[in-house]
Amino acid sequence: KALQRLLACFSRFFNAKRPPYASKLYYRGYISRIGSILLFGLVVDGAGAPVPGARVESFYRVWPEGALVPRAMMGAVSPGPATLSSTDGSFALRLSRGDLVDLRAAKEGVGAGRLAARLAGERVRLVLAEGASLLLRVKDGEGRPVAGARVLAYRLDRRRMEPLGEGETGGDGTWTLEGLPAGLLYLDVEHPVLAWGRLRSPKEIPSGGRVEEDIVLAAGRTLSGRVLDDRTGDPVAGAVIGESWVMHRPVRSGPDGRYEKPGVSTEYGLQLHAEAEGYARASVFEDEEGRADFRLRPGDAVAGRVLDPSGAPAAGARVVVAGNYMEAPGLGGSDTGEALADGEGRFRIGGLRHEVPHSLLIEQAGAGRLLREIPAPAEEGGLLDLGDLRLDGGRAVEGRVVDEAGNPLPDRGVVLLGPGGRWSGDRYVNRVTRRSDDLGRFRFQGVAPGTYEVALTNEEGNAPAKTAVEVGAERDVLDVVLGMAAGGEVRVLVVDPEGNPIEGIGLNINAADFGRSARSGADGRAVFTGVPRGEARVRAWDLSRPHRWAMEETLGTPATAGGPEVRITLHPASPIRGRVVDAEGKGLEGMQVHYRAPEMPYGQIATSGPDGAFEFSSGAGRPVVIDLQPFRTVKGNPQPERSPFRAEPVTATAPAEGVILRAIPVESDRTLTVRVLDLEERPLPGFLLTLLQDEKGSFPVTDGNGEVRLEGLLAEEIQFGVFAPQAAAGQASPLPEGAVLPAPVKVMPEGQVVTLRLRRGTALPGTVLDSAGAPAAGAQVYVQTEDYSVAQAVADGDGRFRVFVATGVKLLLAHAVLMGEAGPREMKQIRGEELEGGDLVIRLEAVKGR
Repeated sequence: KALQRLLACFSRFFNAKRPPYASKLYYRGYISRIGSILLFGLVVDGAGAPVPGARVESFYRVWPEGALVPRAMMGAVSPGPATLSSTDGSFALRLSRGDLVDLRAAKEGVGAGRLAARLAGERVRLVLAEGASLLLRVKDGEGRPVAGARVLAYRLDRRRMEPLGEGETGGDGTWTLEGLPAGLLYLDVEHPVLAWGRLRSPKEIPSGGRVEEDIVLAAGRTLSGRVLDDRTGDPVAGAVIGESWVMHRPVRSGPDGRYEKPGVSTEYGLQLHAEAEGYARASVFEDEEGRADFRLRPGDAVAGRVLDPSGAPAAGARVVVAGNYMEAPGLGGSDTGEALADGEGRFRIGGLRHEVPHSLLIEQAGAGRLLREIPAPAEEGGLLDLGDLRLDGGRAVEGRVVDEAGNPLPDRGVVLLGPGGRWSGDRYVNRVTRRSDDLGRFRFQGVAPGTYEVALTNEEGNAPAKTAVEVGAERDVLDVVLGMAAGGEVRVLVVDPEGNPIEGIGLNINAADFGRSARSGADGRAVFTGVPRGEARVRAWDLSRPHRWAMEETLGTPATAGGPEVRITLHPASPIRGRVVDAEGKGLEGMQVHYRAPEMPYGQIATSGPDGAFEFSSGAGRPVVIDLQPFRTVKGNPQPERSPFRAEPVTATAPAEGVILRAIPVESDRTLTVRVLDLEERPLPGFLLTLLQDEKGSFPVTDGNGEVRLEGLLAEEIQFGVFAPQAAAGQASPLPEGAVLPAPVKVMPEGQVVTLRLRRGTALPGTVLDSAGAPAAGAQVYVQTEDYSVAQAVADGDGRFRVFVATGVKLLLAHAVLMGEAGPREMKQIRGEELEGGDLVIRLEAVKGR
């Protein structure tokens, strides 16, 4: 404390004309040289006057940000250093380098203030304000008070959930919360019988005073069903059934496996989840009769022992097993389990789906995060013993976010992605997010050795910026610079054919690694900021129902940051009405009617209603092509299922009435098993089957046995190929040396097993040169052959690379990209006719815009 006071006096002497909280000596963390860093700040009241004697406390989040946070642990904290503000309102908290803390300050008679996710070494300003009180009234649909409703109040600060209070409504249906900070408040309400409710939009809480709010809980309806063992058909007693993957308002099945779920919302179909001891979690949507039956399969289990970097048991280490969210159909990433290692470092996590690829995450303070893909056990319901899992020493990745001139950019989201393999596509376990402090600095701790990507998050104000970093075992990476190029404005004006502005039109702008949405104002205008240099494209669509204006039938209007205003002219919508009918003329409800301009490969979707009727809008006098999507919607299920119907396309010109689209039934009970093997006939897990996307855009992925079973296929020929798991940034393909992917095949599904094997390839050497003719070290190379297999490589320091392609198969194209911090810097694509010869040379061209 004496040293702290001495340094404070010293800093004030050199910063006499500046407010104390601006002291660079504190701010830049010079105290770190004696083992710690001060988080320095100033406590003020609502008028900006310093507040002496305020109690300032810091709190650490108990559950790490990188893990899948259990709902009950979202706001859990442990206390950190605390202090009182000095006579000038300033304070300093001694933290360790890289610490991230939440701050709270309060003084009786003045008020309280909060800040989230502040970094050691940062300068902050804590404003104290008088707390407000909330009176919440919870009512049912008939206006009667609802007692016993569970209420959770929280706010979001720096994208972190901070609970502010929870409790139950009393006999009069009211609940009161005192001491609310100013800002946006969120409220969730749960009741055992009535439907779940929340505020339709966050409530703005002013400083001081009293706020009143009403929330109405609908009666909903009651769903019922049974939970059965899928192998034996026996009822499963004691299974837990909840709403969505977070298992809202759970109920249990009885001895006969039956359950009832009251209070289900009538607004949309509800996805229910069920889990039971020894079984994998399952999810279903209600059927047309309001039933939701589950058939549970045996659940896999994963066990092991966690050791710290010294080899001792890592007691208390956090272990997460997560099913890849893109590859868990129907579950959307909810196939997870968490555990804490016991005193001997051991853990066991069960209830995992056998057919879903899983990833393992282990975290412990002072060690590097362990990320690993794990195979499935040999048998469904089996145990995978991973043995001893030793953690590496934790390193740090540190850097700054700066603008084009090198000036620091505060409060920007920064994400650390990795390391390696398919981690770059898994949003749950492979990413840790921080925000830059007031000097643009950020720091990630507990980073294991490996290759990572550091990037700005895709949020308002951020332009694309990312870079790859290699973390070694011996030293931290402390010099990362995310240079965000200065983004310009794109101004858009939406008018009708007479030039009159149109209000409320949805607008979307896309450029390289950049996308934003907006809505036109009363003057027909909207402004996009932070748009990167180069060409972008703007699209417009009518948000009104029914549509008043026809959507643009193009790929978008070109736009340039800082360029002239983009003018988009929309034409009045003209209706096209018709019916989807079967061979006997009967209308088919729930069919996905796809309509597009003749020159466009894709268009929009309309869903047929009762008696097969459909309606959509197009520009008057413009022809459209109409056919059926391979998916349809079913009542009570908001996600489409594969449709057993197809239709010959028809063309109509708006306005049009009585268009008939005849649906042709196609048998849909076919099955097919695909097996993928390497050069030594060993199974390859985690490989994707291309050209077989489902309605959510996911691809089937081989399991631990290298197999995928496809069910419910139509009686028509299908074509598919194989693609390797996504490589990490800056790394080559995960294919074995000398191997080439199998060629795509066409098959008629008839319950057979189709085996696809990797092929031995022919080496194709090459060189990548930049636009100046120098070796393009680190350029990423993609080579595609006539049979549509793809090979990848990364150019070395001399710009040289080597890929393997199928013997005797012509090259279709070669594509090379040289990445910069903010996206592609140079690129070149070469067509097949240019690829004759042995040694492939790719001369890159500077990217001017995309």
